[in-house]
Amino acid sequence: MRAIFWVMALGLWRDRGALLLAFALPSLVFTIFASIFSGATEGDLHLRVGLVVETEDPVLQDFAQYLTQTEDVEITALPDTSRAQLLEQVRQGNFDTAVIIHGQLDTSNSPLFTIISEPTRELAALSLQGWLRQSLASEQPQVLVQRLAQSTEALVDGFSPEQQARLDAALGAMAREPDNAAAEDSLIELQPVYGQTPASISGLSGIAYYAGATTILFLLLSAVNAGMVSLEERQNGISERLLLSKAAHSRLLLGRFLFC
Repeated sequence: MRAIFWVMALGLWRDRGALLLAFALPSLVFTIFASIFSGATEGDLHLRVGLVVETEDPVLQDFAQYLTQTEDVEITALPDTSRAQLLEQVRQGNFDTAVIIHGQLDTSNSPLFTIISEPTRELAALSLQGWLRQSLASEQPQVLVQRLAQSTEALVDGFSPEQQARLDAALGAMAREPDNAAAEDSLIELQPVYGQTPASISGLSGIAYYAGATTILFLLLSAVNAGMVSLEERQNGISERLLLSKAAHSRLLLGRFLFC
């Protein structure tokens, strides 16, 4: 086994092309994939976003008009598209993500925006969510203030001294239990295109996805080299001579496996 390992190591060391393919090329391929698919995490989002408006609220309609005119994100308005059709377009890759504007400002505890996310492009949905919050704060701050006032009023029924104490107690409870429903975002919700996707799929980021794919690809290519060496030794009669000694098939294969 040590001899098999040492022979294969010498063969790799003397083959400069194989060295580059084994160690330099995987890093180069991963770097290319990472640079391409990390565009959604930089200052410029470079996102293709579909927009559907399902509300009659004039403030939200004005905000939708602002979204279609901004140059920060490529947003395409789809006036005659249903929610199901929008989900299908995101699923097929026509858009990186999509946003649906719905609801009314005078209703509390109901989301006003729904962002459509696809598991392999989840970074796009999260980036759009952050950008949408920033746009609301800069262009329509009254939306945030009105929703906060509604939530506060529903929580404490006013601001008398007794109710102020209740507010402080409620805020303390929210700090101790961050998963409390009152602490959830009441403006924006995320909707996966495949429904409730498993955490093993939806939790993967683009970088981790392509790192794993690149690793498996070049591991398989490395195993091909060991398999070709075994075939050449069999054709040349080397394997038969090796088997006349104390060597066995298992030791020959295990030595190559340890080298890989």
